[in-house]
Amino acid sequence: MNPRRTLATLWQHQLDEVLADPHEPRQGENGARGWLLDAGVPDVIDPYLTEMPASPSGLVGFAGLDAAGSALLLERLPVERLADRSDDAPTLGALLLAAVRHPVDLELHGYLVGPGRLDERLTVEGLFVYVVGELMMPPDVERDLGLHAGRGPDEILRRTNPWRPNEDCWSLRWVSRGGR
Repeated sequence: MNPRRTLATLWQHQLDEVLADPHEPRQGENGARGWLLDAGVPDVIDPYLTEMPASPSGLVGFAGLDAAGSALLLERLPVERLADRSDDAPTLGALLLAAVRHPVDLELHGYLVGPGRLDERLTVEGLFVYVVGELMMPPDVERDLGLHAGRGPDEILRRTNPWRPNEDCWSLRWVSRGGR
């Protein structure tokens, strides 16, 4: 029998390889290597995965992160990580809290970097807002959602997601400008 390859098993394998190599740093840019595993993030994100990494250094995409998943991440993530932000987007904590406060209307998308890299992290780079019928124009991030960003989103698209096929949404995304 071949068990389903989960993000947790993949990352545990990466972490085991890191810990077995005496030349690999144990500390990453955001804490001890494996901190996402320790916080139980793979189990929360697994239902929302859109892609698994092709290599140990690859990104793991997720989309459709809803209020329930966001609430779990708010409970599990170290408080200092909630202040992280992707470029000039709102902070991770603010985005997760917005998803909790708008359980029907808002979902998050982004990516993760596992313990095989020194920059292990969870990044929310955008959101889906499902109130298109009410908002013929894209929502104002600050006014309509209560999110404070360094600047507005770089990409604003109207789309339909496969997991909510009968609902249009606005996709708001902050794009990297050379930083993390």
